Amino acid sequence: MKEENQEMKIEVEEEKHEMKTEVEEEKLEVKIEVEEEKHEMKTEVEEEKLEVKIEVEKESHEVKTELKQEMDEEVEVEEYQEKHQDRRPDHHTSNTTSQTDPVASSGPTDLQERLGPALTRPNKEPVQQVSRFRPLDPLHNSEEKSDPHTACS
Repeated sequence: MKEENQEMKIEVEEEKHEMKTEVEEEKLEVKIEVEEEKHEMKTEVEEEKLEVKIEVEKESHEVKTELKQEMDEEVEVEEYQEKHQDRRPDHHTSNTTSQTDPVASSGPTDLQERLGPALTRPNKEPVQQVSRFRPLDPLHNSEEKSDPHTACS
């Protein structure tokens, strides 16, 4: 009986050992599976982050490219407008913002047209102002009054 007891005891211990080994193996397998899943999830998250970063960089680059193209187009339009701009003042439009700059204009200004050749005489002496009023100084004689070049200037 002792032998039977001992055999049973050995069998129980072997079974316990086998069960313990199986449980440890299962735990190890579960642990490995969990680590693999974590690794896969981490890898997926990193890949998604990388994809998002790449997409953001592409969109940013596209926006920068679009902005640069728009700015280049605006500059080209402005240069074209400046190059082909009518150099005469626009007298017939009601929109004052589209008139040309009179300083940059090659034609005469409205003031020059109204005052005529008095202001635009090329290569002549400057126009002297002549007073229409006679000086109140009683010392002036009649010769000075008749000479326009010696009147008060």
